[in-house]
Amino acid sequence: MSDLTRTSASATVRTPVMPPVDLPPLPDHLAEEAAAVLGWDGMVLPPMTLLGRRVVVVAELLVDVHFDRLAAGWGPVTDRMSVGTWSWPELASRAPEPAVLISGVLAPARHWRTALTCAAPFGGLAPTAMLLPPGPARDTECLNQADYYGAAVLASADGDLVDLVQGGRCGRLATACSTTICRWVYEVVYDRVLAELANA
Repeated sequence: MSDLTRTSASATVRTPVMPPVDLPPLPDHLAEEAAAVLGWDGMVLPPMTLLGRRVVVVAELLVDVHFDRLAAGWGPVTDRMSVGTWSWPELASRAPEPAVLISGVLAPARHWRTALTCAAPFGGLAPTAMLLPPGPARDTECLNQADYYGAAVLASADGDLVDLVQGGRCGRLATACSTTICRWVYEVVYDRVLAELANA
C-alpha cells in the first residue's frame, strides 16, 4: 500500500466550522399589545406548552364559578386522566364547570408554518392568532392558510407596536369544550391564572 493511500492514526479530521445562525427573537414581549389589538379581554398568561404547542393564552377568571368550585372542594384539576373521567355517565353530572373564559390563543413564532401548527388545534376552543415578524406575516401563502383555519395574523412593527395584517374568526365554535381534551385545557389555564394571581 502506498503512502498516498494511508491515513495516519494520529491525523485529526477537522469539520468545517459553520457560523452561528442569527434567528430573530420570538415576539413574546408583544403578546399584550397583540391581545389589545385583537380586543381580547383578560389576563395575558406567560407562554406555555399545551397539547405539545407553545402558545400564549388570554383568559379571564370567572369569579363566581371559582368561588363555587372552592366551596365544593374543586380546585384546578390538571391531571388529564382524571379530567377524562368527567365524561363517564356516572360522573358527568358531578364534574365542575370551567372557571375561566379563554378569550384567545396566540402563537408567537418566527415562521408562519410554526405559528399555524401551534394555533390550529385551538381553533374550536377560542379565537386564534399568529404573531410573526413582518416578512412572514405578509407571505401570501401564510395569509391564505390563516384564512382557511380562521386565525388572525399580526406582525411585529417598530418598537413595541403590532400591526393587524389579517383578521380571523372572532368567536368560538359551538362544539367548544365538548371533549375532555378541551376541558383539560380549561383546567390547565385555570391553574395558570390562579398561579399568576398569587404571584401578582
